[in-house]
Amino acid sequence: MPLIAVMCDHFSNQQRNVIKQPKLTTREHFDSLINHSTIDHLTGLFNRNCLNDTLSHLLALTQREDTELSFVFLDLDDFKLINDTYGHQMGDSVLNQFGKLLSSSIRQSDIALRYGGEEFIIIMPNTDRKDALILSNRIRLKVKSTPFINDELKINVSVSGGLAVYPTHAKTLGELIYSADSALYQAKGAGKDTIKVFKNENRHYLRVPWIKKIKVKAINFDSTTIVEGICQNICFGGVLFETSQFYFAGDAVQIPIEVNDENPIIIFGTVVRVTTIANARFTISVSFSFGDMEKLAKNKIGQIIVKYEQGFGQT
Repeated sequence: MPLIAVMCDHFSNQQRNVIKQPKLTTREHFDSLINHSTIDHLTGLFNRNCLNDTLSHLLALTQREDTELSFVFLDLDDFKLINDTYGHQMGDSVLNQFGKLLSSSIRQSDIALRYGGEEFIIIMPNTDRKDALILSNRIRLKVKSTPFINDELKINVSVSGGLAVYPTHAKTLGELIYSADSALYQAKGAGKDTIKVFKNENRHYLRVPWIKKIKVKAINFDSTTIVEGICQNICFGGVLFETSQFYFAGDAVQIPIEVNDENPIIIFGTVVRVTTIANARFTISVSFSFGDMEKLAKNKIGQIIVKYEQGFGQT
């Protein structure tokens, strides 16, 4: 009896809790199943299923060897417009060609993944901020100068990126992903087609002053009330505002985010902290939960942060 069949019989009959309902398969079929679960077939890159295990392993190795690891979020600019204008066939072709460009542009030690949609990730072990920024910008410029062709249609595409470095900008896997994501949306807010490096702070997110009157809609089962407040600061994770209305931690609210007199984006959030500052005056800290509007909302917040950094004052 072949060894595989013997092992299958042993674990199913002798060790009944190890393998339940065993099935014999060929090595080719097994490899195909593994490949299907880890490879994005549109781009040929690894898919999101690989991210946590791969990054956890590399972070542990980075810590043990006392080196640095750079993590880059890349996002194809205005990709929805490409789909809307030229159709999804062109959109898929752009993703396919970008995947090949990315795969051919990274080093042998780097890992490229498709995170989802038009978002991609490059993991660069043993790479500091300077070298990672050079490589990221090299890819950005290569994308900008490369025509994306499908049949007789040829278009130009640009890409934005956010760079974070372990352990400089983050101490955990989750912090590293969020730091790079925050830097990405600063790049979007800066006008796209650029790479931004995460700015390290005591706070998890870069928080900037944003003094502005806002209308906050509280949502509960009893009623829906709208009150005025004065926003104090904002970040990718949430907002702080002052108001005469008391809220309880856990209350759900809607807050409009408006930039440059454009139509506001309504962002949902949850009250996480309430502080009394005077008689019947409170500061309310809200944590955002973007939902379906995540990318558009983060773009708006990115614009606010970039304008503050460039010294244009309050928006």
